[in-house]
Amino acid sequence: MAEGLVSAVLEQRASILIQQVEAEVRLVVGVEYEVQNVTTNFTAIKAALEEAEDVLDEWIENASKINKNVRSFIPAYRFSPKQLVLCRDIADRKNPRLYI
Repeated sequence: MAEGLVSAVLEQRASILIQQVEAEVRLVVGVEYEVQNVTTNFTAIKAALEEAEDVLDEWIENASKINKNVRSFIPAYRFSPKQLVLCRDIADRKNPRLYI
């Protein structure tokens, strides 16, 4: 009788262990899938960031060129408010229809 009881307990314990092992295997397979999924997402994000970096570099380069052009243009046409009034007064005397 004791032998039958021990045999039943061992079978039940073996069944529980098999279920636990199956659960562990499912976890490992699930983790592998999630790691693959995260890796794919990070690869896509990296590609998007690299593309954005290229666009940003181009934008900065264009802004720098515009800045240089504006800086070279401004000194030639820099007027104080008094000079603008004076220019308007001179223009009014020469051509009353011309206003600055």
